[in-house]
Amino acid sequence: MDSLPYASSLCGACFDACPVRIDIPEVLVHLRSRVVDAKRGKGVPTAEAMAMKAAAARALIRAPPGHRRARRRHAGPVAAATAHCRGRPSADQAGSGAWCLGMDRRPRPAGAVVGVFPCLVAADGRWPVMSARDDILTAVRRALEGVDPAPVEVPRDYRVEPVTDPDGRAALVGKFVERVEEYRAVVVRCARADVEAQLAAALPAGAETLVPEGFPFAVPGAVRDRTFSSDRLDRVDATVTLASVGIAETGTIVLTHGEGQGRRALTLVPDLHVCVVFADQVVDSVPEAIAQLDPVRPTTWISGPSATSDIELERVEGVHGPRRLHVLVVD
Repeated sequence: MDSLPYASSLCGACFDACPVRIDIPEVLVHLRSRVVDAKRGKGVPTAEAMAMKAAAARALIRAPPGHRRARRRHAGPVAAATAHCRGRPSADQAGSGAWCLGMDRRPRPAGAVVGVFPCLVAADGRWPVMSARDDILTAVRRALEGVDPAPVEVPRDYRVEPVTDPDGRAALVGKFVERVEEYRAVVVRCARADVEAQLAAALPAGAETLVPEGFPFAVPGAVRDRTFSSDRLDRVDATVTLASVGIAETGTIVLTHGEGQGRRALTLVPDLHVCVVFADQVVDSVPEAIAQLDPVRPTTWISGPSATSDIELERVEGVHGPRRLHVLVVD
């Protein structure tokens, strides 16, 4: 699909977050260049290009005589410059911007802006030139006119006291199970004595399963983490961990990477994550969870399997973490 290389920006955030360090921006640039080269090789202008040329010609016909003379005056240099469309620009052309390339593969500081753009509009010194930044700041200032600049008092009286009565705890755990399932995760409730049997049922037969230090249950096919590389982690079938907190309101599992939870990469690279959450670890809200967490420890917040959507809103799972999440809620 020609549109697929343009489904994401080239900001580099995806490369920074990718646990296996795939240079996604470089791949997208390569795919975009192939799309451009393929369209150039056809030799047939697109409907969009023909419409733009027709609009430009019509605007020139309707332009005042002075604008038409300016267009003719600059036609010669521009026509000569565009003769180098399929080659590399010279130093003079690079500085003036008077050339065209399908894709510029030589990043560098921008050159001086030319005074007149063929078939477009020449800069008029009588009017200030507004950038997108100026437009945004102007809109913000206009929206803030007449607003009281005094600081706004934000309510901080969140409920952080835990639910302790049996009926309330049962409802809280039930809500947690329901919210986690809404993320397309598999949730199984069991007693502590049945955890090892449920772990064996959740893992594929013969799977190589990564087990962090301090995990208290026996796991078939267990492999202890020895600071494996990302490539080695990618060859592991599954990982099992404990959790620190479960949040019923959002269906979120929080890991602080202590005993039985392992380092963060263990829960990002393998395709299947099996997480054991004890019922007494479930809290109602995010503020209640934060009140229980150590602020100096790293945390990972997991709300279902890793999922994202492209520009066409097609759901894709497993891009930034495991494709499958299996949660055991131990009563």
